[in-house]
Amino acid sequence: MAMNVIDKSLKQLYGKPCWGMDYDRTVNLSFSFGAPVMTIRGPIQSNSKFRKVRESLARRLVTVKGKWWLWVFIAKWKISLEGKRAVTNLSSYQKIQRAIAILDGQILINVEINPKTGKTRVEFDLGGVLEVRRWDRKSDDELWMLYQPNGHVLTIRGDGQYSHQPGDTDYGSEKTFPLPQKQ
Repeated sequence: MAMNVIDKSLKQLYGKPCWGMDYDRTVNLSFSFGAPVMTIRGPIQSNSKFRKVRESLARRLVTVKGKWWLWVFIAKWKISLEGKRAVTNLSSYQKIQRAIAILDGQILINVEINPKTGKTRVEFDLGGVLEVRRWDRKSDDELWMLYQPNGHVLTIRGDGQYSHQPGDTDYGSEKTFPLPQKQ
């Protein structure tokens, strides 16, 4: 049987350490795989009515992410370390920071995705496990997105759908497909 785009994408990450783990209550959880890539944006002139937006865009922004960047988006998540429940998205900021510091640098060894709900289990070599699931039973939101070196974004959703599109595709216009059933 031919390998699907999800398996092909994830297979390229197996054996790579995650790094640059970051958590922010407004943008959720993200981390990188692969060689670092620096991007420089701006400065940009803005006509925004908000002074802080104009000031922010007027500055140059330098970011460093991996060639592969995973963003846990509109989802609940839990990080377990060595089989013990460690933290969730509702834990204190300090506990989350300690857990991601331990997970940072661990090597990805396996990813399992539930084809009905998109619930995802990400396993690492030193006992770290990241579990991602939808907010509620009716959610069709994006659970996570994997930005790839080829410019495509693999998106797993809470309704058992996925998309694999160029990163510049207009939000909401993605073509979605059912997640492949387990063999």
